[in-house]
Amino acid sequence: MAQEQLSKISFLFFNSLGMLQKDAPPKSDTLGIEQTKQSAKEFAKEIIMASKQFEQMIDGLPGIHQTEEEQKNQIQELDSENRSQLQLLQQELQELNLLASHIRSAIHSMSNDTLLKQ
Repeated sequence: MAQEQLSKISFLFFNSLGMLQKDAPPKSDTLGIEQTKQSAKEFAKEIIMASKQFEQMIDGLPGIHQTEEEQKNQIQELDSENRSQLQLLQQELQELNLLASHIRSAIHSMSNDTLLKQ
């Protein structure tokens, strides 16, 4: 998303410069100069808007207003939480595998009983 916004800013900037150069009137054409000035103002507004959106995206990044030490601490806390959750998931998986084994065994016993009765 940020890369797309940065690409948009670059596109607007270079496209605007190219359009202004291409459409620049001769020095003696005052009407053309006014139109070029108006186009330049519109291009500038678009670039400013895109830049502000980009700055808002940057300001919205998690941890952007934290020091490097605070970010490291947060990463360590998240890593610790991740390891804890991983252990819980592994325990749940073991319990589910055990339950599945019991269910398979019960089904096998029931089917054997049914076959023996016939």
